[in-house]
Amino acid sequence: MDWSEIAGELSEKVRTETRSKYFPKNPLRQYLIRRFIETLADFLQGDRWDSLLDVGCGEGFADHYLNRRFPEISLTGVESDPQALEVARTINPSFRYLSGDALNLPFPDQSFDAVICIEVLEHILEYRKALAELSRVCSSRCIISVPAFPWYQVSNFLIGKNWSRLGEHPGHLVRFTRKKLDSDMADFFKDVRIGFSFPWLIAAAYSFQ
Repeated sequence: MDWSEIAGELSEKVRTETRSKYFPKNPLRQYLIRRFIETLADFLQGDRWDSLLDVGCGEGFADHYLNRRFPEISLTGVESDPQALEVARTINPSFRYLSGDALNLPFPDQSFDAVICIEVLEHILEYRKALAELSRVCSSRCIISVPAFPWYQVSNFLIGKNWSRLGEHPGHLVRFTRKKLDSDMADFFKDVRIGFSFPWLIAAAYSFQ
């Protein structure tokens, strides 16, 4: 899949913050973002699933990629930012997007075959409540990504970002090591597998249902 094609298609449709994160000019950062998104999709490969929920979908960039990777996908996105929802609906008109948040998902139990939650938990102090909600609505596979401590912070510091916070993003409230993520996930899911796509951790697990 040609990453430059995706960038050309979406870079002018998303907001500035999303553009700088997912379509950076630095070739190394481009490679890391591409590898991260591809690894997330790889974790979904192999299982049979028809419905997917993206919790904290933002502007729907990852959803757009997944649609290209899995063209038969039926996806629902949940996001609390109304402006982000409008962008997501624009770039993914065939998907369903709803206002909501990870702590109180507006769906019955086991509503979706697969659930993803990308770069969200680190922003939530009550992240374990969010994990409980993800587990509740998921009938099979769940994929979660978070910044890997300390590698995320070190990488930011080395490129001159957030120096006063030693590389930590100002919106991050929780830090995750591999051990911490594995332990937390095991309380809500089974068969937890932790992967690493520098500087992010990616967890794949299955519902207890």
